[in-house]
Parts: sequence; structure tokens; C-alpha cells
Amino acid sequence: MIPSTAVSPEVLGYGCCPLSSCTSTTLPGDIAAKLEAIPEVLEAHGLTGSADILVRVAAKDAEELFRVHGQLLHIDGVSADSARPWPSSSPTAPPPAPALAPNA
Repeated sequence: MIPSTAVSPEVLGYGCCPLSSCTSTTLPGDIAAKLEAIPEVLEAHGLTGSADILVRVAAKDAEELFRVHGQLLHIDGVSADSARPWPSSSPTAPPPAPALAPNA
């Protein structure tokens, strides 16, 4: 058996890897095969609460991200989608913004 190694999407040029929360009008299992057909989908998790499915996608830029989100929204049973940033593990990622100093 060959051991597997995880490769960071950022290393492959995918600098935008947000988490997308989707609301579903059907069972998440019905949507799983359709998510697997989208190459940019890295992982998906069923949830309870305000979102039904949490999907992590890989995109090279905002334009590609919008295209992938369009694909998510065209899946029968997916009625809403929103994205949240995913913390980058890339050493080339910009440093976090400095905290604002209190007024003196």
C-alpha cells in the first residue's frame, strides 16, 4: 500500500479555498454524487442548523470561485449558497492585518 500525502491546494495555485454553506431542499445524500462531479470541490460535510451542507472548494481566483458557486447553485435541491474564507496554510499567504492601536 502506498501512503497518501495531503497536498495544500495553495501549493497547486489555488489561492482561494473558501467554505461554502449550502441550504438543501432534499437529502444531502442525493446531492453528494453531484458534488463529486465538480473537480473544485475538495470536501463536503452534512450539517444541521441554518446550513445543510458545508463544502470546501478550490479556486484560483474570484472569477473561478463565482463559476464554481454557480455550479453549486445549479444542483437540483441546492437553494442557497454563501462563502466564508478558509485560513490559508501557504507560507506565501499574506500576513494577517495588524491590530489597530488604540487612540492615544
